[in-house]
Amino acid sequence: MKKNKSNIFSNEIFLFPIGILFSLVFLLGDNVGAFSFLRKGISYISQPIYYSANTLSREISSYTKAIVELDEFKKNYEELSLKLYEKDVENSYYAMLLEENESLRKQISFGNKDTKYVLAKTLYDSSVDSLRVDQGRASGIEIGDVVTVGNVYIGIVSECDEKGSLIKLANSKNSSLEVTLVEGDWQNVTKSKDLGVLSKAVVTGSAEGIKIENISNSANIQNGSLVVVNDSRVGKNLVLGYLVDISTNPAEISRTGFVSPIVDYDKLITVFVNIGY
Repeated sequence: MKKNKSNIFSNEIFLFPIGILFSLVFLLGDNVGAFSFLRKGISYISQPIYYSANTLSREISSYTKAIVELDEFKKNYEELSLKLYEKDVENSYYAMLLEENESLRKQISFGNKDTKYVLAKTLYDSSVDSLRVDQGRASGIEIGDVVTVGNVYIGIVSECDEKGSLIKLANSKNSSLEVTLVEGDWQNVTKSKDLGVLSKAVVTGSAEGIKIENISNSANIQNGSLVVVNDSRVGKNLVLGYLVDISTNPAEISRTGFVSPIVDYDKLITVFVNIGY
């Protein structure tokens, strides 16, 4: 056992100076270019490994940077979306105030000042021939009350509860009104003003729109003539719309056509319900 330990120790002492000698030889040889072939061989082998590792590290760095930037972009996008939503809410609020102010102005300017009205806001309803509003019997509204905006006819209350009402529009299949056709602008029509009547007629609601019938064939009626409601059931001198698509057959006893409403029912927000004097 002692002999083996002595041999190992002797080998280590012997290898140490040999290792130093080889190191000096390689160092001196590399300085004079004696081992350039070995350097080139090692470079030839290691260069692809270095290039691949370097490329991979750049890709990993780029991917990590993209993830960080994507997270920041998401945060910025969410903040911007929230700000835009707040602006939309604010703009919608101001738009509703402006619309209500304009509706009140029309009601004061063109409405019957001797009549009491209830201001009502329209509610979402998928129906095309009726409107729901947020006022009902608690506000004094009853079935049969007439709904207007200024001097423009909107419809009649057909259903009513404590908190809301359903308004039947002029294009409803159950709607029928006596009207007159006149010349002039709708803003000049008032309750007390006598109008130059061109012809009397009847309007009814239909799936195609508001039909107008029984127009006198002898009257000088053209597309664009103003259609005004004059019906004892709803009132006098309430503007409905303009005559369009009038028939031109001279053999007919009377003519027919359609009425294009003054207002867009889908865009109504504020209406006024006539609840009496």
